[in-house]
Amino acid sequence: AAAASEQALAHLYVDPTAEEGGDGTAGSPFRTLGEAVAVCADATVIHLAEGTYAEEACPIDFTGLRHVKVVGAGRDKTVFDLAGRIVTRFANVADSFDVTFSDLTVRNVASKEAECTSIGAAFSITKSGPVVFRSVDFRDCVQTNTNAGSHKWYYGGIVCIGVGSGASFVDCAFDNCRWHTTNEAD
Repeated sequence: AAAASEQALAHLYVDPTAEEGGDGTAGSPFRTLGEAVAVCADATVIHLAEGTYAEEACPIDFTGLRHVKVVGAGRDKTVFDLAGRIVTRFANVADSFDVTFSDLTVRNVASKEAECTSIGAAFSITKSGPVVFRSVDFRDCVQTNTNAGSHKWYYGGIVCIGVGSGASFVDCAFDNCRWHTTNEAD
């Protein structure tokens, strides 16, 4: 039965060294995870090739997806490195069910917002669950709050918001994921 359900899954492929304009097949993979997620349907496995991904368009939006697996080639082999570029966050998982991320690293995510509610520099999980992270490293994911008088919540790695939201972490590591407040507006 497991083999039958695995065969029923759709498969998309991503490789950071692929030519632009791929169609997501093994022979012509997408270049970014964002491209794959944009065409992803429920019950899909997204296979990530070894390499370093820059992901220019963040956050990657997993809203409304069900039974999706994002599988890297290994935590030190498949790396999303935003190089400290300021983004809202790396990815949103909202109103989703059974989403799994495995065998990858997310690093150098810098998030800065003066007027926002709860934010996670790496992932924001809203009204979703279960969301599973398996063998995922989070490194240097930093949220900066530029509104020192605010009583809003900020997080450096993951934030779960809303009833029923939840994440599970199996063999994951968080290294230098933090938030801080500054009076600087820049």
